[in-house]
Amino acid sequence: MNEQMTALLSLLFQSATQTHVFHLQTPSYAEHKALGEYYDEIVELADGLAESAQGYYGIMKAYKAYPLVDYKDKAQVIAYFEEMCSKVEALRIGFPSYLQNQIDTIEELLYSTKYKLKFLA
Repeated sequence: MNEQMTALLSLLFQSATQTHVFHLQTPSYAEHKALGEYYDEIVELADGLAESAQGYYGIMKAYKAYPLVDYKDKAQVIAYFEEMCSKVEALRIGFPSYLQNQIDTIEELLYSTKYKLKFLA
């Protein structure tokens, strides 16, 4: 479970940096705002999850880094959030309920951002 949590946290922390890159490169004001809200919130949520998980599992080790990509278009960013939603859904299985509750809040942010990008941008 410790490795699974580290994989989830690595993904979430990386998503803050990746969405910040998209935020800075998009020509769309609506995308810029939606992505800015996401990266402002995800770091605090992921940090809270990490601290709670470390209280249960101990100190997390072996975080993974992911390569960053440049913004291409809106479809790419929506696909990125769809992939994030799928990965978080797959990685969340088996954790205690209080960690699941924190992951619920993270998924709420992911799906809300995806909605804004898909229908409001």
